Amino acid sequence: MDEGKRKKITAVPASSGFAWVVQSLELLRAQASRLLFIALLMQIILGLVQVPLLGILVVLSIPGLSAGILEAFHVAGKGARPGMHLLFLPLASGNRRGRLFALGALIFAIGIVCISLFIGNTMSGVDEAQLMRLQQGDMEVLYEIDPLFITRLMTAFMLSVAIGGTITFFAIPLIWFRNGR
Repeated sequence: MDEGKRKKITAVPASSGFAWVVQSLELLRAQASRLLFIALLMQIILGLVQVPLLGILVVLSIPGLSAGILEAFHVAGKGARPGMHLLFLPLASGNRRGRLFALGALIFAIGIVCISLFIGNTMSGVDEAQLMRLQQGDMEVLYEIDPLFITRLMTAFMLSVAIGGTITFFAIPLIWFRNGR
């Protein structure tokens, strides 16, 4: 990066950060029903993860849907009324759609690598019927599964969420709001 293009980081007082939080809560209060309805629509779409082939597409599109929620807040911050179409705008936008899907693929791969590293050969004591019952919400099956497997599964889950969450927290706004959007 050229030294002339590098932006200088400026320190601001804590009161500025607190004022920013207050402004964001005022923004949410001003457009609460629309913004919450957009978030509810995203949650309904995320429920489609349970559908076998469609689920993978939903997982890959999570960064795009998250950028859509950011866009809705951006529009609300300008004083306009955010519409439902804003949730899907990043997925329909040709110039950034590929990057957002690639980010979804990266997060998916991080999850697979974390599961592979931590679970490894501890799957030998767990059969497919137990996994199906667990996926369907039967919590009684947890008493039948080896505690080491559960511990490693939770560790892999927490690590993949921490790594993937950190990456997406910074990458989604950088991809979507690049070039002064």
